[in-house]
Amino acid sequence: HEIRTPMNAIVGITQLMLRKERPRQDREYLLNIQNSGNALLAMINDLLDLSKIEAGKMELVEEEYDLMPLLGDLGMMILNRIGDKPVELLFDIDPDIPARLYGDALRIRQIIINLMNNASKFTEEGYILLTVKINGIVGDDAELLITVKDTGQGIRKEDIGKLFGSFQQVDSKRNHHKEGTGLGLSIARQFVELMKGEIGVSSE
Repeated sequence: HEIRTPMNAIVGITQLMLRKERPRQDREYLLNIQNSGNALLAMINDLLDLSKIEAGKMELVEEEYDLMPLLGDLGMMILNRIGDKPVELLFDIDPDIPARLYGDALRIRQIIINLMNNASKFTEEGYILLTVKINGIVGDDAELLITVKDTGQGIRKEDIGKLFGSFQQVDSKRNHHKEGTGLGLSIARQFVELMKGEIGVSSE
């Protein structure tokens, strides 16, 4: 927490400076500070989440939410991650999803972001497809099926078991140039399990 507070200040002040007209090179420097600061904040937040989960102190905050606004700004966030790569971002959202759901919307969004960040990191061309469907409704319980499919490099069968482990990056020889803590999918798995759901992967 003591690291996150000054990092928030660095990112916040950089955003304020970017609102004014700046020489092109100064603007590039500021954007580099902003991107690096956001990357560090994401790592710090992952570590804080992991430590809470491991200490058994992570609690879900359940309340009514609407799925569509929750997905609203995901597109821009993932397009920024994709950058100049020839990768198309696609959404397939079931129109029968109820307008009001009940659960921890913040953590559901975090799970989806972690999955899509992973897809954007390892997909060099083709597409990333987010699908959200209703898997079934029994009484007041609605089960969501959320899948992220991509045309990335794929995962070897022997590495699939490592995929949701903490601090793991599979096939480190091939992926040594990819940044990340190896925590995103581990955190996604533990959030899903806290929600009494299941998470898995298939690849070729």
